[in-house]
This record gives sequence, structure tokens and C-alpha cells, in this order.
Amino acid sequence: MARTPSSKTRAADPEPTIDASSLPSAEPHELETFAEPTSALKVAFDLANAAADAVKDEPAPQREPEGPPMQEVAAQAAARDTFEPVQRVPGWAKVPEGGFRFPKHRQVTFIRLRAEWTDTPTLGDRILILWNLSPGDEAFALKRAQGDVNRITDEMVKQCIRAIDGQVVDWGAMNQSNPDVLWGQVGRKCRQLLLKMYLRINTLGASEVRDFLETCVAVVTVG
Repeated sequence: MARTPSSKTRAADPEPTIDASSLPSAEPHELETFAEPTSALKVAFDLANAAADAVKDEPAPQREPEGPPMQEVAAQAAARDTFEPVQRVPGWAKVPEGGFRFPKHRQVTFIRLRAEWTDTPTLGDRILILWNLSPGDEAFALKRAQGDVNRITDEMVKQCIRAIDGQVVDWGAMNQSNPDVLWGQVGRKCRQLLLKMYLRINTLGASEVRDFLETCVAVVTVG
């Protein structure tokens, strides 16, 4: 026998409710914890504020003092590279025999190029004597350059050489007493050294140039 649905509809279950009167009441000190930060947060805030105040009150970092001007640095470097003149011939020097004359009142430079620096080490150390150029020396060097500007400096350097390995310079010889022959024997590295020495003995040093500009020049307006 089939069951027929009931004529009465089942009522829905009521939603659960909470009786407020059944909850424990909050004490006043418990309510204050929502208005003020906890002790840990308060310590963190205090530390952050103290750090901010310390940064604000900290003096501005001091700039490091500036170094000397570049002119002074260059002068100091030039002074370190300056050779003190000596009043006697060094023991390793080779002076030509037979009345070789040194120029009066001029500085004479003795140079030793070590064998291992040169392109011909079997010839041993090369010993040179140099002094600065006279107008006649410059004329000879310019003549040998034959108008080639790339050769002028090299010829000026070679003209400063007065003796090679104890022999007076001989421009017509085909041996090592000829500066042209020496030029190829010593190699590029030593040629650069000779160029530096040429500039040193034929130009004023940095301190001398500064002294000239500061104390030896006066500019006036005439009229």
C-alpha cells in the first residue's frame, strides 16, 4: 500500500541563538587593552622614536679635507724624479781618453743602459755621456732630419750623446761610436729612456717653471 504524504509540512529548525546574559562580563582593565598598545608594542614605538630623534640630532657628516691642488701634486712628482747633480764622475762611467773636454758651466749626464735592457745584450752595458744642445747642435739635428717631422725628436736625442762606451761620438763611423748605430742596438725600451733624459736636460723642471711664472714675469699695460 503506497504511503501518502502528510498534509502537515515539517517546520524548519530554528537558528541557534546566544543569550548575552549568559556571557561573562568584561572587566574594565581588559577593555583598556584595546585602547592602548601592549607593553611590547609600546617598547618598540619608544625605540623607533628614540632612533628617529638620534638621526635628527646627529651632526652632518664632515667632508674629508681636499687634497693638494694638481699643480702641487705634479710638482712633488717632478721633484721625486729629479736627479741631484754630483761633482765627480761615477765609478761605472767611461770617459774617452786623449783630452776629452767637458763643457764649462753645464751639467753633464752619465747614463748606463744595462745589457739586459737592450736588443744587443752581448755588447754589455752601454755607457753614454750627454749634455744639453747648443744652437749649432740643433741645426745639425734638423739637417739630418731632412724636413721629416717624425725624425726631428730622434735626431735631437742623438745629438745630445757626446760619447759612447768610452769613445767620442763619430757620425761617419760604421761602429758603435756612431749614434745612428747605437740607436738600433739599444732597442725601443732604451730609446724611450734616452728620450726622457733628452727632455729632462733640455727643459726646465716643474718647480723651475712655476718659479718663472710666479716670480720672473711681470705684465704691464703701456699707454
